[in-house]
Amino acid sequence: MLFTRYCRSAVGAFVVFDITDRSSFISAKTYLKLWQNHSNNQLACILVGTKADSWTSRQVSVDEADSFARDNNLDAYVETSAASSFNVEDAFILLLTTCYYNITIGRNRFLTPKGSESNEITSVLI
Repeated sequence: MLFTRYCRSAVGAFVVFDITDRSSFISAKTYLKLWQNHSNNQLACILVGTKADSWTSRQVSVDEADSFARDNNLDAYVETSAASSFNVEDAFILLLTTCYYNITIGRNRFLTPKGSESNEITSVLI
């Protein structure tokens, strides 16, 4: 399965769900478990709730999503809106910063800090 190949060497991932669709939140939980089962390294992982501009149709509360992120040791929970570009760039910056931090402190076994035996990125799936 192509998905498991990416999981093995990925350094960062978004787990994304639609805040107006509870079933997508449940599916996000399933995908997170897949990542955790197939990843061979410390993955920077951020839970992202989309359609933040549709708060009147919300089916997943901020508290529920934030608790899920904390309970599963994710790096953060953010809400975004593609329609208004709200927090989209910030989510990417946060994920990339977390990936960089993991690499520089040696938490990621596929990537090592500059000056170590290997600087090669095997793959980055974001």
